[in-house]
Amino acid sequence: MGSIDIDLVVDPGIMDAERYATIVELLRDRGYEPAGESLFQFEKVLRSPRDGQDYLIRSWDNGDDFKFQVFDITSRDTDPSKISLVSEITGTTPNSCGRGCGGDFMYRAHKGYWSQDSGYYYASAGEPGFRNTSLQIFDLKDPKNPKWVGRAWFPGMKDTEDKALYQNQYVHHPVVDEQNNRMYLGGRGSGLLGAWDITDRANPKMVWMYDVAPPEGGPHTITPIVYNNLPYHTAPALPRKFVMVTDETSNCRTGIMANTCCSAVKVTRSRRPGTGAVQDWRGR
Repeated sequence: MGSIDIDLVVDPGIMDAERYATIVELLRDRGYEPAGESLFQFEKVLRSPRDGQDYLIRSWDNGDDFKFQVFDITSRDTDPSKISLVSEITGTTPNSCGRGCGGDFMYRAHKGYWSQDSGYYYASAGEPGFRNTSLQIFDLKDPKNPKWVGRAWFPGMKDTEDKALYQNQYVHHPVVDEQNNRMYLGGRGSGLLGAWDITDRANPKMVWMYDVAPPEGGPHTITPIVYNNLPYHTAPALPRKFVMVTDETSNCRTGIMANTCCSAVKVTRSRRPGTGAVQDWRGR
């Protein structure tokens, strides 16, 4: 249910034809195919286990009309003219987080993750009551009838919260691990990143938060990495838990590609922010 896109950014000084061919082979083994005529974009459309149809969701992120649109694309190979718009997500429930908080998207309807397993859609968009783009969760088990479920944000983003906590952070997109009930968010515009427990999707709970600034200032993608077995570690040191942080900013220390940095943070305990829950391992 939905569509997963992968864009490859290739530095020709590092990535030769053989290495690129290996990446393409790995993506195809996992069900991805090149998108159109582009050599660097791959996509995979997911089939709904509920009605057997194929759906795709796209964001409408420009102009004054912000929304997510859901299309039935089952007929894309046999009769593209039958591809149809089945629903739109234009906002959250008004006053669902206090008076004047929640409602039609005011700015950005940027990016999201649609789970084939649960049917939930985790999206980043700007809604009333917040200083910047936050995270919303929608129930799309029935793609024709989206239902708002819950939201998450970094401290200081809500209009009623202490503005001193606001560092221009906004949620770019989520990385979701439903198997372990975790959602990882980067706070672009600041150095903040964090993880939320999504056992109760109506009320996600922050598990930990960390600030990689200075010098980094644009956490974009937060990816969990867990090592259950390592040749140089034994129990009780296992499992070893990390998050890999892609930092999209202009003041990178370690350049991986243009305007992008990469950091690693070790997760030692899942506790509330400010309790030594994570340790900075940048550059190691």
